[in-house]
Amino acid sequence: MRCQHLACLPVLLWACAAEPPDLPPMPVVPSPEQVRYQEMELAGFVHRGPLARQILRALDLPEDGSPDRGPPPSRAALEEVYRALAVCLGRGEIFGG
Repeated sequence: MRCQHLACLPVLLWACAAEPPDLPPMPVVPSPEQVRYQEMELAGFVHRGPLARQILRALDLPEDGSPDRGPPPSRAALEEVYRALAVCLGRGEIFGG
């Protein structure tokens, strides 16, 4: 029973040795909506910083990683920030922190 798969071996070897077809390159061109979205994302990243920094800002935590941050945020504060993040993601908007 183990040898039944070996019957395919010559075909597989032939397929791997064959030259790939000579196809012309197909450029990927984003739609105008995709370009606008990418520009919006880039602008948000440049102006607001990465998402982690925005979350720290929303929780009033220091962004520099200093050890004296004070008490950790409450569970209610974390839920509020992550709920706002989920709403932004659901609407396709940038999280403002």
